[in-house]
Amino acid sequence: MCAFLTPPLSTTALPKALIGITCTCIVLARARQRQSREAARSASAKTMDGGTILERRAGGSVTGGVNPKVASAAVALGHVQALASFTKLVSSVRVYRLLQSSLQSMWLMVAMGAAIVKAWAEGLQKQQADAHHAVIPAVQVEAVKSFCGTWVKDIGSSEPMDSFCDMFGVPRFLRQATRLMSGLEVTILGDALLVKQVCKIGFMSMTESYPLDGVHSSVQRRRDMRSGKQLGKLVSAAEGQMQLRVVFDGRLPGEALDTLQLQEDGNTLVVQHKASLMGKGSAHFREVYRRVKR
Repeated sequence: MCAFLTPPLSTTALPKALIGITCTCIVLARARQRQSREAARSASAKTMDGGTILERRAGGSVTGGVNPKVASAAVALGHVQALASFTKLVSSVRVYRLLQSSLQSMWLMVAMGAAIVKAWAEGLQKQQADAHHAVIPAVQVEAVKSFCGTWVKDIGSSEPMDSFCDMFGVPRFLRQATRLMSGLEVTILGDALLVKQVCKIGFMSMTESYPLDGVHSSVQRRRDMRSGKQLGKLVSAAEGQMQLRVVFDGRLPGEALDTLQLQEDGNTLVVQHKASLMGKGSAHFREVYRRVKR
């Protein structure tokens, strides 16, 4: 029945229809190939840029039509980039620690250098001081010898020792003895200077010894007759002047400085006495002596 309804095709129309269908199929096939090539190029470009986006469904499958090998390469590239970033971080930490260690070493070297320079400067200062003292000693033995001899106290030109006695708390009977001090005897014995304070009451006389080197001190009996000791030192001696220092030990600590000045005539000696005691203040007095024997 259809055959009766379908109009018959002429011999010339059939080949034309076949040609049209064939051309249409060829065009469609080429378009499909072109789309495939463009999709492949796009996926390759995204993989090279590290920007391939994989969409995962809830079930965990991958969509997007990307080749699994390409996806694996992208994941591997991401791991490599993460490892590179971690390596850079570790390198930065190592560089920081190395820099910190270098700074600490530098500061240590600077501190050591400063200590060396300070020690060198102190050593140089000490050498200069030693050289100065070697050239001009504090104690000149020839100057000490000029004080040697026997000296008699000029009572009329001397001051009383009352201020000293008050400061030291000397008892009354010993104060009377101080008024009986009559002179000095200055001698050199070996490496020591001997200074004897002569009293008319023999046992009240007192001899003090001072090393001539001007460095060491000698142990002596206290001048105020108290228990304990005193340390005596020859501080200086030059050009008609000599200084003796004593340091008191015991219950009443303090010190005294005696300055002996030889006058121009060479036979008059002026002695300035100064002393201070802890918690007692200070006192001073002056004595004059005449040489009677060298």
